[in-house]
Amino acid sequence: MKICTFSNIMKIINYYISKNFKINQTELFTKIFYHFADCNSDFDFDSGNICRWINGTKTVSPQISIFYSNEKNKQHLSVDIEENVFPFLADVYAVADKVYSLVVDDTTISCHKKIQLTKNYPCDDICVAADFLAECIAFSLERKSANTSQESRQSDISEAYNQLIFAIDNFKNYADKIMSL
Repeated sequence: MKICTFSNIMKIINYYISKNFKINQTELFTKIFYHFADCNSDFDFDSGNICRWINGTKTVSPQISIFYSNEKNKQHLSVDIEENVFPFLADVYAVADKVYSLVVDDTTISCHKKIQLTKNYPCDDICVAADFLAECIAFSLERKSANTSQESRQSDISEAYNQLIFAIDNFKNYADKIMSL
């Protein structure tokens, strides 16, 4: 099961970039977040961090997440996607379809939130597709990265394992005492 994270959305977008265009991750990132970059000229778009954000090994900067949690900035995100990213995509509607599937198949998202995220789907035109993707990207920025979620699950499993070992040791000690009687 894939989780609707920024990384997974970016993988879908990257997959649909037309082979006629050469665009690196940093360029794609700055095109998607053009308005943020314009308003935060002192923000360092470090290519190493961008790579980790897109690959999901690090959560996107809170400064970006907070910026796009504002409804007005989310509209700017929609415009930036439509004007700066869609021209590079071979099939805009396939991207929307794949992101829609990512959202509805994600069992970590409540039904109510899924309805809210997919209110602009199916996408009748490019503007609606941009609104849909902006909504999903803004939501994904609020979430932990997939790897962070995986680390959390592994930590929970490790803790359960440790508790099981402790219980087995206690049971063994208890059984030894009973056998010695």
